[in-house]
Amino acid sequence: MDIYKTFSKNEVSQAKLINTGRKAVVISLAIAVIVAKPLLGSVDSIFQHIQNFTGFFTPGILVIFLVALFWKKATTLSVLIAAILSLILSVGMLYLLPDFPYIHRMGVVFFASAFGCYMTSLIQGYQDQPKAIDLNGINFSTSKSFNVNTVIVVSVLALIYGLFN
Repeated sequence: MDIYKTFSKNEVSQAKLINTGRKAVVISLAIAVIVAKPLLGSVDSIFQHIQNFTGFFTPGILVIFLVALFWKKATTLSVLIAAILSLILSVGMLYLLPDFPYIHRMGVVFFASAFGCYMTSLIQGYQDQPKAIDLNGINFSTSKSFNVNTVIVVSVLALIYGLFN
C-alpha cells in the first residue's frame, strides 16, 4: 500500500489500494508456489527447515530484547553486534558442526551474542545510556486473585500433562 501510493502519480482510492493489494498477494503466492519445490524439495521436514532458519536470528533477538529492557549500558552498536554474531555463529555452527543439536546451538549462540554485546558496550565506555528504559518507577506486583488463578491454571496444566504423558 505504501509503495503503491508513493509511486502513483494520481490520488489513489481505497478500493484501488485494496485491489492492488489483493493482486500483489496472489502474485506473491504464485511465486512462492513455483519457487517452493526447487528450494525446499530436498528438505525432509519443512517445519524443521523453518525452525533452523528462525534459529539463526532468535538468539540475537532475545539478547536485544533482554538488554533493551534490563540493561541500561547497552548501546546501539552492542545490540547490532549481538544480532550480527547471532546470524554468523548460527550459520557457521550449522555448517561446521552439522551434528550439534539445534537447541544447544541456539544456547551457545545466545551466550556468545550476549558476550559480544557486553564486550562491545565495555569497549564503548560502559556507561548508562540516556534513552534506556527506566524500570524503577514501575510497580510489578500482582493481585491476590491473579496469583490464585495462576496457581490454578498451572496446576491444571501440570495435571493434564501428567495424565496424558
